Amino acid sequence: MEKDKSSIHSTNVSLGVMSEVRRETAASKAQPAILLISGDFGFHSDSALKISASQWNDFFGANKFELTCSVEHNLPEYIKPFFLEYPVESINDFSIDNIIEKTPHLSPIKTALTVTEQLRLSRIDKSEAYSRLEALQVPESLKNKILISLKLSPNRDTPSSNPHQIDSILSMIDIQEEPAAPQTRTDKFIATVTSKDTSNPDYESVKTFLAEIMKKTADAIRKTVRFTEIARSWHSLKNIVKIAGRNEIVDIYCASSPREEAVELLSSVLGAMPDDLTPDLLLWNYDYTLSTASMQELEQVSIIAERYKTVLCTSICNSEEINRALYSTQPVRIVMEHDQMIPYNRFRNNTASRSCILCSAPEYSELNASEFNLASGAWIITAQWMISLVESGNPFQWPLRIQSITGFGATSKVDDSRIEEVAQYGITITENCEYLHRVSPVSAIDISEESPYRSAGFNILVNKTARLAATRVSSREITGENAASVLHDFLVTNLKPYHILSSDTALSVDVSNNVATIELNSDCTIDGFGIGFQFSINM
Repeated sequence: MEKDKSSIHSTNVSLGVMSEVRRETAASKAQPAILLISGDFGFHSDSALKISASQWNDFFGANKFELTCSVEHNLPEYIKPFFLEYPVESINDFSIDNIIEKTPHLSPIKTALTVTEQLRLSRIDKSEAYSRLEALQVPESLKNKILISLKLSPNRDTPSSNPHQIDSILSMIDIQEEPAAPQTRTDKFIATVTSKDTSNPDYESVKTFLAEIMKKTADAIRKTVRFTEIARSWHSLKNIVKIAGRNEIVDIYCASSPREEAVELLSSVLGAMPDDLTPDLLLWNYDYTLSTASMQELEQVSIIAERYKTVLCTSICNSEEINRALYSTQPVRIVMEHDQMIPYNRFRNNTASRSCILCSAPEYSELNASEFNLASGAWIITAQWMISLVESGNPFQWPLRIQSITGFGATSKVDDSRIEEVAQYGITITENCEYLHRVSPVSAIDISEESPYRSAGFNILVNKTARLAATRVSSREITGENAASVLHDFLVTNLKPYHILSSDTALSVDVSNNVATIELNSDCTIDGFGIGFQFSINM
């Protein structure tokens, strides 16, 4: 059968007997779960690139890029707004020290700091120090402040510039009185230095002053929207890779592109995954408002995810008013029935929204708002999924109680009852408190609370089973009387390591008229829901 003809015709819910899920370590035969992280990391990739903890530095080095942004706000005195072209070659380049070292606009300040230290150590004389500082391309007010603080003035002891000698020569010449020449900048500067001040310069104060200018400028760069977004993405990616470690239970891929190109590229990225490994989870690192245009884009992305049978995880923008209301004491029903939610509710009515986990944006204090470790909700939910996967080998279950995720900032506590109430509307509230207790993430689809399709983990299982079946049917021809048993054995072999089959008979396969009908009914549960579903696929 041709690969593009594999399709799922129907997916019907059939609840089974509920039982406690077994959190056992999966057998080593389990195929790696696949995580694809798609976002803007500063570089452009037309395909998914594999990334691992052991090759982190190589991955960054192979995808180094130039970060450009306008630095206009939060600048210290004496530093004017400027446009920055900043080469990023490692994650350390997002640090204050590396920004200071690599930002061209800070070179004159660094030169002034070097001259000050050399003057303090008597490695250069005052004349050379003055000349080097005078040549700096910095505002005149800053230049004067440095020169005055270091008690420097031009050397005026040469014969041509000695005022007493000039007066003596002029006294011998009978000339008419001429208008006084206007004062130069140097004359004005010298006039400000009192000849009575014989104290030594306070070199440490000058150095502290210059260092503070550099630090504040670097901090202003870090706080620009562009720099913050890219840095947070890289730090969040590093945190996920660190959680995964060197475990063979998961493979992580990364695709990077500007937002305006991301949706258009998604289908080609998913279609070109190595070894046709469609991801179990797609972290879509592009946040959404609840506007009509934004929800239409999210619907488009969800349709693509549904087509490739993957579950995507994304976030509401932190600036969205509704997001803040979710963490307030306002009744959830009133918040979610606001007119602003109309585009979102329209999106929920599309069946493709079952493949979408829409996370709230965690609340962070204003003091920490620019820190790079403060990730969006999608990163936190994905990190929790990764922790569960590494610990249990189960890609269908999120932990209900885990310790705070290392690497992400803390947020305020939200009552479990409110998290559950908001989940009824298809939004997963995220937070990252110590020993967090919460409900598992939900899909966005508008369905009753009794339906297992509200569970993100359940949808991952449905998708994975469908992908496995399509892969087996597409990889080699299955015909004859043994077709059903061959496909059955293949699915059982690949699903058994996850401990979601209560028995081999929990899964059945029927082949008729070149259509295979796969049905799974297990006594095991995911998020309290019995595992039961059915779909068909062309042979």
